[in-house]
Amino acid sequence: MEKLRDHPILLMAKGEAQKALYTPVWFMRQAGRYQKSYREIRSKVSSFWDLVKNPDLAAKVTLLPIYEFDFDAAILFSDILTILEPFGFKIEFKNGIKINPGLYDLTSQEIQQLLKTYDVATKVDYVYETIRKILSKLEDRPLIGFSGAPFTLALYLIEGGSSKKYEKVRIFMHTRKKDFHYIMDILSKTVESYLENQIKAGVHLVQIFDSWAGILSEKEYQTYVFPYTDRIIRNLKAKYKDIPIIHFGFNTYHLITLLKDLKADVLGVDHLICLNKWIISIENKMAVQGNLENILLYAPWEELKRETEKIIQRGLIAKGHIFNLGHGILPTTPE
Repeated sequence: MEKLRDHPILLMAKGEAQKALYTPVWFMRQAGRYQKSYREIRSKVSSFWDLVKNPDLAAKVTLLPIYEFDFDAAILFSDILTILEPFGFKIEFKNGIKINPGLYDLTSQEIQQLLKTYDVATKVDYVYETIRKILSKLEDRPLIGFSGAPFTLALYLIEGGSSKKYEKVRIFMHTRKKDFHYIMDILSKTVESYLENQIKAGVHLVQIFDSWAGILSEKEYQTYVFPYTDRIIRNLKAKYKDIPIIHFGFNTYHLITLLKDLKADVLGVDHLICLNKWIISIENKMAVQGNLENILLYAPWEELKRETEKIIQRGLIAKGHIFNLGHGILPTTPE
């Protein structure tokens, strides 16, 4: 960590933009299906999970975009659903995400029997081994660890996977409040432990993905979600004050008065809002990350260059700015 202390990503994440030599860049889903090299490795295993659970291959995939595109940081190749499997859920990636059993139709007793805290240090030890293998080869730039946020994980569990409208999770939230809070409590403890173990394995900063927080009203987020995400961040910062924490949610500008009260070091910004408007709205309390629209990676070079330069310029008013997309790279993005 010491030798990377002055790396632009870590300086920006800590709000020390004046010390950074340039605006650093990494992309969400920077290792993935858009890469020919990734597809070649993926073709050698029978399933996505086989790839995630193989530390040698997962480390290799993590490093592909570093070697090919020279990003300023690597992000662990894994999936936000990784920590759900040890509870006993069967997770499939076929025509979307399918999780069995879904929690929506289970009784309170069945949910409590299924969702019990487990030893995150041992049950997903392949993740930490992957981190160690990455770090043995990643010499001059940071490694980002990550987890799904409790709400986004709860959404998938209650819905039984991906959905078009995500109505079940909000119905469940309002009609089974006690059960919903139980789910969020267990998941938040699991996420915190998972991120702590990633930090112990050596990651330099972590990102919490609350991809679906934007479907909630401000009151719903404040009542059912904020306390749990806030607890995770506060507890981790109390133990690891030098490890920056990034929080990312999509379509969350209406939640900004709450998000700026999180103790995250960096807030991820989607492409739906102008970056400087976001910076002003959070009163420059923390650094920002974003916010190029992923569709623009398909655009002619001059248009892409122009929009990139605009975002970098807007980010100059922030206490720290990490250039990224407003969402993950799409699988059909040209290399």
